[in-house]
Amino acid sequence: MPIQSSEIIWKKPDEDSDTTTNGGRITAVASPSDTANNDFPDVSQAELTSGLTRYRKRFVKVANDADLTAQQLRAYIRTHTAAEEAVTFFPGSQRDTQNNITGTERQYGAGQLAADAAAATTVITVNTEGAALDYFKDGDTILISDKTSVFDTGGNREEAVISGAPSYSGDQATITLVAGLQNGYLAADTIVSSIYNAGDVKALADNYSVSSASGTFDDTNYPIVPDHIGSIEQTWTVTFTSATAFDVVGDTVGSVGSGSISGDFSPTNADEGKPYFTIPTAGWGGTWAIGETLTFQTHPCAVPIWYRHTIPAGCPAFSANKAWTGVMLQSA
Repeated sequence: MPIQSSEIIWKKPDEDSDTTTNGGRITAVASPSDTANNDFPDVSQAELTSGLTRYRKRFVKVANDADLTAQQLRAYIRTHTAAEEAVTFFPGSQRDTQNNITGTERQYGAGQLAADAAAATTVITVNTEGAALDYFKDGDTILISDKTSVFDTGGNREEAVISGAPSYSGDQATITLVAGLQNGYLAADTIVSSIYNAGDVKALADNYSVSSASGTFDDTNYPIVPDHIGSIEQTWTVTFTSATAFDVVGDTVGSVGSGSISGDFSPTNADEGKPYFTIPTAGWGGTWAIGETLTFQTHPCAVPIWYRHTIPAGCPAFSANKAWTGVMLQSA
């Protein structure tokens, strides 16, 4: 069975704050869809007056129990904010915090079609959330949709490729397409989104390092296998307590138990009810001694992104404001 929409789960990081330590690694805490303040807090009157830029990190986790690879996972802003501020996003890393943000990151966002566009047209105009955000680029694949939601079975949706750098008049972008539109679109109903392509997504184990006089681990033929639900971002240390027995400790989660080279070792992630990973018994070789170690890292089946909420000074208040993000993928 292919990956289901219910298996795409938004997860929170170690910290949500407005400090340099905001963000960090993925946690088991979900960020529920269509819930007030699930990403950003309410904006105070003082913040509306002075303006601000606020960041929140989220992970698109593919929690598939068959460990299927999410092929060509792509994310986009499906519905931009109705108020005068802007919500965009940009790619993050599995461990980065707000301290790593430079302010020059490539943004992805969405805008409203500014004028009706007939089928076969190669030039469209889009009202963006700010020309300075510059989220439409030469060569980008964009999504043009008049569907009411990502699950709408009616309406039209298509992808198109931008030819040349868009030009701007104020915040309105004029975009030339490589090929004509397949469908016609009404401006009032149509959102145009830039698409972030994260590529193929799966849990990984890498950065193996053996510290032993004569013990070996064959990570080429018998790699450690992270579970797509239970895996986390972690550096693991396997320390031998005898010639065959070992303890395993993660750099943030601490001890996850003891194992032996005579059997597969699959410590359970209690938060998810699935193994963090499996060390196959066939990978061990040579002779191990007390105190010798194998270290490795695991990475979750998740895509980290940063949302940026940009509020210009003097922005008027707007109740029930929100933005939606969509995800597209295949499975294998």
